[in-house]
Amino acid sequence: MGRTVSEEDVKRFEEFWRHYPRKVAKPVAFKAWMREVNGDQEKVIAWVEAMKQIGWDDEQFIPHPSTFLNQRRWEDPLPQPKKREDRNERNRKAIEEGTRNSAT
Repeated sequence: MGRTVSEEDVKRFEEFWRHYPRKVAKPVAFKAWMREVNGDQEKVIAWVEAMKQIGWDDEQFIPHPSTFLNQRRWEDPLPQPKKREDRNERNRKAIEEGTRNSAT
């Protein structure tokens, strides 16, 4: 039998849910939260916040929240931030590439 759900458990899960970018299967995620997190609430939320700063990939590649929790992915190292080129830089490179190709 699982442990009793406290108001604090619900409050911390709701904080996680608010920050997690993929909103699917909330009841399943809550069960995973209660089973897996056990004292790591701050770490989980901090990891999710850090990923928001780094930048999540396309949503289709973000795991469902229950998967994230069941696999304890907050224990994984954070990926390195991707260097993002701004649109002007990409346009400049495309123009240079096009100029080079037309000159040959």
